[in-house]
Amino acid sequence: MIRHPAVAGRFYPDQPSELTKQVQSFCSGVAPADRHKALACIVPHAGYRYSGHVAGAVYARLDLPCRFLLLGPRHFPRGEPQAILSEGAWRTPLGLAEIDAPLAAELKKTCPALVDDQVAHRDEHALEVQLPFLQTLVGDFRFVPIALGTHDYSALESLGEAIASVVARSAEPVLIIASSDMNHYESDQITRVKDRMALDRVMALDALEHAPLAPAACAAAIVLLAQNKRTPGLDFTIPWAALVPLGAILAVVGVRHRRRFTGRGGWRGKLGDALEAINVLFTLARRPREHWPAFAGATVYWAGDVFCLWASLKPFNAAPAPAPVVIAHAVGYSLTRRTLPFAGAGIVEVLMPLTLVACGMSLTGAILGVFTYRVFNLWLPLLPAALAVPRLKRQYGRSFRLSPNKA
Repeated sequence: MIRHPAVAGRFYPDQPSELTKQVQSFCSGVAPADRHKALACIVPHAGYRYSGHVAGAVYARLDLPCRFLLLGPRHFPRGEPQAILSEGAWRTPLGLAEIDAPLAAELKKTCPALVDDQVAHRDEHALEVQLPFLQTLVGDFRFVPIALGTHDYSALESLGEAIASVVARSAEPVLIIASSDMNHYESDQITRVKDRMALDRVMALDALEHAPLAPAACAAAIVLLAQNKRTPGLDFTIPWAALVPLGAILAVVGVRHRRRFTGRGGWRGKLGDALEAINVLFTLARRPREHWPAFAGATVYWAGDVFCLWASLKPFNAAPAPAPVVIAHAVGYSLTRRTLPFAGAGIVEVLMPLTLVACGMSLTGAILGVFTYRVFNLWLPLLPAALAVPRLKRQYGRSFRLSPNKA
């Protein structure tokens, strides 16, 4: 099956020489030493006159492999919600681009929701406009196109897990290309706000946020043990002192085998997610000159948050020792998820006082101190945000959302 171009002559030139010249101009000015290997990238898919220079800037900075997985939105209400093409080729003015049949077959096997559908791809431009860049810069390559016409989060999450599993098992590198114009139907001011929310979410990967917590709790537990102080009742000291170093050793070993768990269901999938997050931390740590501000920022943030908890407890517990406060703080957040709705409201308020009581503080003092901490840590910052929502809705319209997942 040959898919013929749908937007040649409109979104990009239909003359080979003119198209090649234009793509080369978009991708010029980048030295080979400035190119980086990547797992995935986001590129726009508007007409080249609008977005070609942005797409070219991305491709020019990547060490491009020979296998690609292209993901893009379905702009028309036709076809399957998760449409793949698993054989044949796509024609552009620069020639044929072959579909990677083995990769497509593996994806369909791992994610049964993917359905071969020519209708969904027939008139779409989001993936087609990427091919001239790959044909010019790579030449001989294979790709798999997937057009998405669903907003169902669970369906997209399942697809993402399947892609992660297949790409991780691939003997050859596969670059995932997400074709998205982001928000492009509102003013520049609103667009920058919404795009920034989404991009920050992508870049964070939810891996770095908790990085300083476990080492800090481990150090606090060692301090208490050195002082020959073991917490009464529930003993949090020894687990933090022993399990954190053991966990670090297991993480170093486990990261090497993370591909066995990534994309699986149940506890194996959760373990795979954790190992992928740890691998992100290791990746950042390998380039300290580039990423030290991220680690420093996370450390300063949590240090300030622990100090806020300590200062809130002090009026109710005389002078609380720093070590139990650090352990209580770590338990309060590490046994939950920082990404819970409203920052884990309700769960943190229970775990922190219980830990503090186990560390020898009075129940009344622990509850009052944690309540005061959460007032300053969460509820007071939420008040002006709540008051601002009506104004923001009036200013930005009905499309305004607080959640970055909706951006």
